[in-house]
Amino acid sequence: MLENAEIDNVKDLFVRLVDSKLGFELAAEKAEQPRHKELFSSLAEKRHSYAQEIRKELLINDQDAEIDEGTASGSIHRFYTKIKNTLAGDDESLLEEILKGEDNLQDQYVKAIESTKSDIEFLDVIQNQYKDIESTDALLEIKEEAA
Repeated sequence: MLENAEIDNVKDLFVRLVDSKLGFELAAEKAEQPRHKELFSSLAEKRHSYAQEIRKELLINDQDAEIDEGTASGSIHRFYTKIKNTLAGDDESLLEEILKGEDNLQDQYVKAIESTKSDIEFLDVIQNQYKDIESTDALLEIKEEAA
């Protein structure tokens, strides 16, 4: 079982993952290149899977985990990304905005990892997710430079 301080950070991580999933879905819709559409769709599915793993832990700890629309700040970020991509009309701008959102997600993972001490198995789950997200971020940076 997680302690109260740990739960707050895990809840925040869950919400950021939902935001990330929704952001990647929007990016898949807006991307010009089919390979980017495919990548963004795949990342949206992965973020959904990660959110479900976090949701499961929250439910085990008797916490509400029924957030489907993301946070207000996430909605603002998605709105800004949508507007900027509509105006710029290129995948490079879209990748730039995605990387900004990914930096925020990584920060939230670090907070959750640093605060999670009472459930070692769950800590392993979020550490593995974080490693994958770091790898994805490196790939996105390469794609952004090449775009």
